[in-house]
Amino acid sequence: MEEFLEKLAEALDEETPICADTVLFELETWDSLGALAVAAMAKEAFGVTLHAEDIAGLERARDLFDRLTRGA
Repeated sequence: MEEFLEKLAEALDEETPICADTVLFELETWDSLGALAVAAMAKEAFGVTLHAEDIAGLERARDLFDRLTRGA
């Protein structure tokens, strides 16, 4: 998960560390552009295609990790 959290922070261009319990909607960069960056990261790093509805219901970074590791 540590590698995922680093990739997530990089995709969102977050300067502060992201942990598993980070609430995504509290991140300043969690917006439509951020969602596109996360979707691109998911495809490149995990081979998983994420759609808007896949991301919409996620609350924490851990939820996104779970979605990516089980497939979207």
